Amino acid sequence: MGGVLVKKKLDGKAADAGAVTAMRDLLVHRGPDDCGLFLDGPVGLGHRRLSIIDLGGGHQPMHNADGTTCVVYNGEIYNYPELRTHLTERGRESPYYRKLAPCERGAYHRRVPSTTGPMATDDTANATVVITSTGGALFDVAVSFLDEEWPVYVVDGSDRCYGLPALRHAVENVPARWGVLLDEDAFVLSNERLRGLVAWAGRKGHAAIGVPDGGVFPRRVHNPNALNLFFNVLDLEAIRAVWDPEQCATWMDRGSEMTTPWPPASRLNPLVPYMFDDYEPYYCFYFWLADAGLSTGYLNARMHSDGLSAVVLDHEEEAVVVHSWYAREYDTPGPMRDRILDVIEYARGGEDRAGRWRGLM
Repeated sequence: MGGVLVKKKLDGKAADAGAVTAMRDLLVHRGPDDCGLFLDGPVGLGHRRLSIIDLGGGHQPMHNADGTTCVVYNGEIYNYPELRTHLTERGRESPYYRKLAPCERGAYHRRVPSTTGPMATDDTANATVVITSTGGALFDVAVSFLDEEWPVYVVDGSDRCYGLPALRHAVENVPARWGVLLDEDAFVLSNERLRGLVAWAGRKGHAAIGVPDGGVFPRRVHNPNALNLFFNVLDLEAIRAVWDPEQCATWMDRGSEMTTPWPPASRLNPLVPYMFDDYEPYYCFYFWLADAGLSTGYLNARMHSDGLSAVVLDHEEEAVVVHSWYAREYDTPGPMRDRILDVIEYARGGEDRAGRWRGLM
């Protein structure tokens, strides 16, 4: 999506900035994330942007290297890496490629795969934990809950590279069969059960497993046909074999078209409502998965004692991950940080003091 417009005064008079701005902002529903304007004599260009990749760049209208040409355009150039290579080899490096998108710029390996230990010989040997980090102190806490045998791949989410852009980056770049996607405020309660969950996904042929974003966990009452992204296990190889970002994009804003929940009735909690909506932009990924014929496994989750955090249960209904939510609050002294510290204490096997926060958040 996105919106573009061109206004030209045929009488040769200067384009009216107010009129072009008003026309541009009628398209805000197609591009809520950024906007731009260019005026040159009788011509006015306007642009509204929906940010999917290169969240920190991509502003339009866009000029060429010497400033002699200005354009507004859709921006969905799916073969841009090949085009960049082609132009760079011919000495035509674009200034817009000098600042890489955050997902590409910040991604790195925190730990490399182990050649010994429990993961070296079991079915989860080709699995990597993928954590999107905003740069706060909570990231190191999340990593501390992982066995040393887990390779860790980090995506820089400090410049709005989270959600769908981070998910796409993981699919296209993480060199592993299995990706265990964790928010930095999601803490692994049992590495053994996590490995068992990955192996179970393989046996069942699931390309994705996680908690439905409606109808299961009481604080998430949105679309049950999409997973919440705070904890997923993805078969990256199976997904990459059919990955089509253009087709994935066609599933944006189509959650409201649905009428039937995909998780089995036994998974849905009759006390937790849901709605067929498009609350999270990344829902389109899970809708596309189903359309591509790939299987999704749906996990259960229960409320933690604090009345806010989600405790994810594995395929055997055993606790495997606890998600505290509100990672951005961890670096700021206050009640929310204190609540997260209580959740961390619980995750480490200590006293569960989080009940003191129930009803206060």
